[in-house]
Amino acid sequence: HILQPSEDRKSFTVDKSAIEGLKKITGPCVLVSVVGTQRGGKSTLLNLLHNRSPKPGFGLGHYMDPQTTGLWIWCRKHPRNPNLTVILTDTEGLDSPHIP
Repeated sequence: HILQPSEDRKSFTVDKSAIEGLKKITGPCVLVSVVGTQRGGKSTLLNLLHNRSPKPGFGLGHYMDPQTTGLWIWCRKHPRNPNLTVILTDTEGLDSPHIP
């Protein structure tokens, strides 16, 4: 997580270790973010872009409860330009029952 929702879902907590990881990025970077409905394939798409399986990538599941809460990030080098960092962000579904 870079942002994790509070238990009452009315605020966010910033993950300081994620911020420290972002601070270590040198050089140019691009942000890829996927936003959409719950169970719409956002995490699956990002795992494919990152070339990761769900573990340890963006979590997947056959559940109605969201597997992604708040805002998750993964960083990787661009596959054709090693001087460029790609930041992939995954979000909780907009129609999640947990979104007020």
